Amino acid sequence: MGQEEAPTSFAEHRRRLIARGTGRVAMVILSALAIYFVADVVTEGLQAPDVIYYGAAASIAASVWFVVYRLRPHRPERWILPFAVAFVAVICSRMAVPTTTVSGTALMVSLVLLGAALAFPWPPRFQGYSVIGGLSAYALFFCLRFWSYDEPFLIHQLFGPLLAGVLSVWGASALDRARRELFERTQRLSESESRLQVLLGQRERDAKAAEALARVGRVVVQSLNRPAMLENLARESAAILESDFVHVLRYEAEGDEYVVSAGY
Repeated sequence: MGQEEAPTSFAEHRRRLIARGTGRVAMVILSALAIYFVADVVTEGLQAPDVIYYGAAASIAASVWFVVYRLRPHRPERWILPFAVAFVAVICSRMAVPTTTVSGTALMVSLVLLGAALAFPWPPRFQGYSVIGGLSAYALFFCLRFWSYDEPFLIHQLFGPLLAGVLSVWGASALDRARRELFERTQRLSESESRLQVLLGQRERDAKAAEALARVGRVVVQSLNRPAMLENLARESAAILESDFVHVLRYEAEGDEYVVSAGY
């Protein structure tokens, strides 16, 4: 398999980062879901809401992995966004179960929002869209929870996910600037290296040309008679040019022709 060419733009570089990162994120999510599912089955037994919840969450993680990592769309962030919002909505749906704590759900939603900013190097505006969608789903299930069960709520249950969302957008913006600066610095370094290689190649060619001229000059100086000089010149020319044979031609004005004066 051939080596992948280096990206020529930051957009292409970011697309590759998203594709590579999505596979790792999906594997982490699936592993965590498997651990929590086993823990719930051991402690509380197998219940229908748990099967639906874990099945939906695992399906979302597997789907985003297949679409982004395997199909490699041109704009992967547009595909990740609905999956990210749907994943948060599935987490929030657990509040419909009376045994699920709202504080635990708020903490999980906060971690998912912050994790998305770190795991997906997408444009900051998509992190903002994800936060808006995720917090909307959280607010919907939050209101349904307290409307259905008439229980008091705590301040951190409201402002915890909101603060996490704001911090995630700020963090995504800072990380995006850092990635862009690093990419541009790498591009400049690569261009400087290419120019240096060109200069070194030119110097090597100049050195070879100077050496060839010096060898030819020594032949001319050391040869006292013309035939020997031409034969030595032909021999040195063959060595310099790495040729099997060389002929030295002399122009005859009287016959208006070239004649062979020496060879090697």
